[in-house]
Formats: sequence, structure tokens, C-alpha cells
Amino acid sequence: ALSGSGSASNADQMITKALSISDVICDFFAGLLAILHPSQMRTLLLSYFNILQECESQNESNRNRTINFHTNLRVNKCVRQIKLHAVERLASMPRFLSLNFPIKYTGTYPKYSGEKSTWYSQHHDVESGSDLQSMMIEADRDPQCFWLSEILMDECFDICQRSCEAIIIEAQAQSKAARRGRKVDDQLSLSRSDLLRLESIAYHSIICVYELLIKRHAMDS
Repeated sequence: ALSGSGSASNADQMITKALSISDVICDFFAGLLAILHPSQMRTLLLSYFNILQECESQNESNRNRTINFHTNLRVNKCVRQIKLHAVERLASMPRFLSLNFPIKYTGTYPKYSGEKSTWYSQHHDVESGSDLQSMMIEADRDPQCFWLSEILMDECFDICQRSCEAIIIEAQAQSKAARRGRKVDDQLSLSRSDLLRLESIAYHSIICVYELLIKRHAMDS
């Protein structure tokens, strides 16, 4: 469905539909973030992005394959746009900062024995404070600090890398063909609109990192 079976306008309609469906998934994740532990959400988000990654083919770097080259290229561009849309939604959540810095949890609590409290003596000095403090210092956060921002940044940088690699490979192919006095096969070459779309996706991914994950949250903190 992401590839579009017809013209570019049909592909644009399909990506618009896919983005609206991804909104439902992002809303579902936002609801789960309120009730599930961050470690569980980390597993779910990684699985979601991995599934999208499996949908993205590597055909744009394989110049020897002529079958479904442009179809697979449209799939790659659509998948990247869906990823960036998910990054935008997740990075804009009001609770992003607190989720990105999870609370420490030791799983245990120091036990101590003392006199039973009575109605006239309900407080006793105990030495449990230092024990609890030392346990919290030794305890680690699960997941680690900045786990959510790292996931989203990794996706953005991966999208930027793959899009830029496709542009560079196309430029190298055109240069090689020009030196030999030949022309690159239209079935394996990227059109101007394809190059502009890939450039736009790469630029969009960097903007998401800077504006949503660095600048915005640095100002909020």
C-alpha cells in the first residue's frame, strides 16, 4: 500500500492515509506511556521502529536491480516519513522530560526493627535513612537516562544517513556514466523529484533532532 500502484499523486494519497493510521498508533503509545514502565515502553518502541525498518528495502543502493526499483524507492521514502511523523509526535508529548529521565527503583526496601509505636510515642529515631540513601545511589535506572531521546535521535540520524547515501550514489552513477559517455538507465536512476524528496527528508530529520529533541527540551528544562 505504501508504494502506490499508480502515479506520484496516488503515492501521496497513500502516504497521507498511512500517516493518519500512524497517528492512531502514536496515540496508543502515548496512552501506554502513562501506565507502563519505561523499560516496557522502550521494548515496544524499538519493536515498532524495527518493524518499519524491515519494510524499508535497500534497493536504492543496488544499481543492478531493475525490477520494482521505483516502487521500492517510494516504499523507502514513505517509511521514513512515517518514522519522522512518529518522532514528532513522541517528542512533543508533555511528559517527555520525565519519561526521558526515569525514576530509580531498587526493588527492595531496608528492613529494620524497632519499638512499636504507641498513641503517645509514634516516632522513633532509626538508622535506616543512610541505608536507603546508599541503596538508591547504587541502584541504576532502567532504562538508562535519555533512553527516549536516544531512540528518536538514532532514528532521525539513520534516516538522514540513508537519504544522503542514496543521493551520493546517484551522483556517483551519473558522474561515472558521464566519464564513459553513457547515460544511466532510467529504470535505475533517480528523477529530480526523487532527489528533492530525499533531500527534504534528510533535512526534515535534522530539523526534528535540533528543534524537537535539543532546542525545545533544553528550553523547557
